[in-house]
Amino acid sequence: MLPIFLFISLISPSSCAADQAQIALKTAEELNLANDPTWKALLHYARERCFVTDPKYYLSPVECSLASELESLIEGIYSKDKNITGDISCRFPARIKFIKERLSSKGVAVPNLFCPDFVDYQEHAPAERISLVFAAENITHPMSMMGHVFLKFNGRSKTGEDLEHAASFFTRFSSVNIPATILEALYFGMPAFFALMPYDEQIQSYRSREGRNLFEYPIIASEYQTELIHAHVWELRTIKSPYLFVGYNCATVVYFLMSLANPMLLDELGLWISPIDVVRYSKKHKVIDSRTFLPSLDWQTRFFAQQIGPTAADKIIQTLQGQDAREIQELAKSTNNSVNRSFVEALIQREKLNPQYLKDNINKVEEAFLADRSKEPAELEVENLKDPTTGPKSSRVTFGATRFDNQNYAKLELVPASHSLTDDNTRSYSESALEIGSISLLFNPDENRDLVLEKLNIYGMQSLVPYDRYIGGISSRFAIGIQQEWTKYLEPYTAGHITLGLGQTLQASADANFYGLINVAASYGDGRGMLSYFPEVGLTLYEIFSMKTVANYRLMCGQHGDTGCYQEAHATQSLLWSDEFSPYLGFSNIWNKQGSSQKYELGLKFYF
Repeated sequence: MLPIFLFISLISPSSCAADQAQIALKTAEELNLANDPTWKALLHYARERCFVTDPKYYLSPVECSLASELESLIEGIYSKDKNITGDISCRFPARIKFIKERLSSKGVAVPNLFCPDFVDYQEHAPAERISLVFAAENITHPMSMMGHVFLKFNGRSKTGEDLEHAASFFTRFSSVNIPATILEALYFGMPAFFALMPYDEQIQSYRSREGRNLFEYPIIASEYQTELIHAHVWELRTIKSPYLFVGYNCATVVYFLMSLANPMLLDELGLWISPIDVVRYSKKHKVIDSRTFLPSLDWQTRFFAQQIGPTAADKIIQTLQGQDAREIQELAKSTNNSVNRSFVEALIQREKLNPQYLKDNINKVEEAFLADRSKEPAELEVENLKDPTTGPKSSRVTFGATRFDNQNYAKLELVPASHSLTDDNTRSYSESALEIGSISLLFNPDENRDLVLEKLNIYGMQSLVPYDRYIGGISSRFAIGIQQEWTKYLEPYTAGHITLGLGQTLQASADANFYGLINVAASYGDGRGMLSYFPEVGLTLYEIFSMKTVANYRLMCGQHGDTGCYQEAHATQSLLWSDEFSPYLGFSNIWNKQGSSQKYELGLKFYF
């Protein structure tokens, strides 16, 4: 017969572990942890589905089950198999932290699990404070028109060094085939990457190379929530879910991370969320409050040049371009005006990346102006800058009434992700338009009850960057979709098209822009393929009483394979009274030698 103490030592560990696991499972069930919003955020679960498709992101064999995943994790935590506990401690430290915090509050003992790699991550990329960072739209790239969001970690190393890191979820655009890239990004998915890099490298890339303004928003979170977000970033490092612009993207991932600071954010997740929506909803639920503005070099150069005026700016550049080093030094000594100095310093930084004005003089100018740091550059008044989080939301539905060809139509337009030239774009870097997956239908309520597809935009963008004498600026258009076109007899037909346009925009004032584009298009419709071109001029004008006018003129040539051209003129008057809705009135006229066709439209846009 075995001694009783030996018998106990042989059976006690496994039986105690099993008992502890059962107690933990029962307590988790009583607390309904499977439906806890924080648990849902950790699994990226919303709208009754799991957003992460990578099977390695889950422990349970049951697909997308909150309860089964929780049960598998708890059983793993209490397992006596070191291979199992070692695996889950390194894969899911945030989930374990959540379980431990919840169960410990009910007096349930939870084992302390250790992962050397995770500890190394905590030491080399500490996060005593976390900020949400919004990078404004990249006006030079069609797929970056929505901006980007990522997280910033601030912390101190063991040696007392202050460290800053950026945690970012993104994809890479390596193909020059823009239509194929857009279709892949929107509908099929692209390879996704989660990167942790020095923060300075990230922001220099955005501000200097891509010309994008950054906004930092410190996150309001408890120590536990901060640690949970930090640990969850570690869990996402090897994620293999496809990057989809209308499904799982930087905004979706960061939104789930922000939900760990306030789970109420999960209730806001609709069919579509954009990077600026992440900031907007985080602000609404008081996860962020204050902000820091980090302007791009292009923005600074343009801003300070406007402050000092073109005459003074030209005089400064002429002196800096001169070969006389003494004149440059004298200018540096006499430039007591902080705005002038800021203009020169922004110009110096731009010239280092893209020599245009200073070229061979860059070293002399930098030495003269940056040697004396007693004269500080001007400070930017963030309070006077327009908040990018304000303005209409990213999705839109339009109800309207249209009349053309002596027929009346009811109009319904749905745009999951958008903003248009007729919207309020005063918070943006420039006038622009973006539509993803939009569809516009016309219904004739008369006897024939026709249903007409007016437009289907798979992807469409237009960027009207004002030309600046110091930094340049190119305006552009790209669109792929289905639309109505016209024969030389002004008979409508439906055609699929790919359109590309380039040109320039002149800013006459803060409220008025004039633009010109040369557009080319490849299309197929009415049984034939076509190449066409259409020069275009237009304007955007903000007026009194919160009104805005957008008008353009086009000379359409080559449509329907015809050798002739017809002309188009469009004008829309919008009332920007609210960020929730906007009524508008539109008029179009199409004409050539064969005749003309007018279109009248009255509608109401709702943003959601």
